[in-house]
Amino acid sequence: MIRLSTPSNSLRWTLRDLGLLASLIVLLAPLMCGYLAWANDNGALPLKPRDLTIACCGAAIFFIATNRTSWCLPALAMLSLPVIRLMDAGFLERFTQTMWGDHPTYVMQLAANALVAAVIATSLATPKGLRIAIIISVVTILLCTASNLYEWLGMAIYTRIPGRVSGWLVDPNASPIIMCLLLGIVLTYSNRFWWNVLLLGISAVGVSLPLSRSGAIIFWIMAISYVLVNFRAHKTGLIAIIAVAIPVGGIGVV
Repeated sequence: MIRLSTPSNSLRWTLRDLGLLASLIVLLAPLMCGYLAWANDNGALPLKPRDLTIACCGAAIFFIATNRTSWCLPALAMLSLPVIRLMDAGFLERFTQTMWGDHPTYVMQLAANALVAAVIATSLATPKGLRIAIIISVVTILLCTASNLYEWLGMAIYTRIPGRVSGWLVDPNASPIIMCLLLGIVLTYSNRFWWNVLLLGISAVGVSLPLSRSGAIIFWIMAISYVLVNFRAHKTGLIAIIAVAIPVGGIGVV
């Protein structure tokens, strides 16, 4: 029977859960924060991204297959999109892509995307799937913020636009958008309000430094909406935080 997955209420993490968490962090966090591409381009990666992807996906598939998985039909149906795109490029050959090398290289890239998408969708059906998604999102947000701050302090240069920082993602608009997408996961599924507020404060630094207008607008809409929705339940603490954040934010803008 195929049924929707629900978050596990058990606080106990098995070795399968920890193994799945470790393999997905190594697979997804460097990929989403841009470190994987940057390290490969600059010779800082001890193995090829292809080998890392295959190894981590293989480990994740093993832990998913041996776990108590409740398959989610809508999530599995979404996997048809990367598969159709792969078949369109690889078998029908209705178009060619040479931006990333020759066309077969691009087809292999699409195959990797489909494999990673399948691992992500099926991992969410495990008992700790949503908690793993929250942890990976937090780790990636912290890495994006750290790389932006590291570049802003003048310790490295990653950006392709002089005068702006970008972190490992190279494009100054990329890291704020990635951080906002991952914040959406955390704010939706994590019920630890004050930890979420702390993460918003840390993310504000990472989103502000690249000077991305689109990223900043999305971030502040999300942050203000989250505070307003939870204001009545945490009124006293939020008033104290706002009273401190306004002058500190003003100083930061200046």
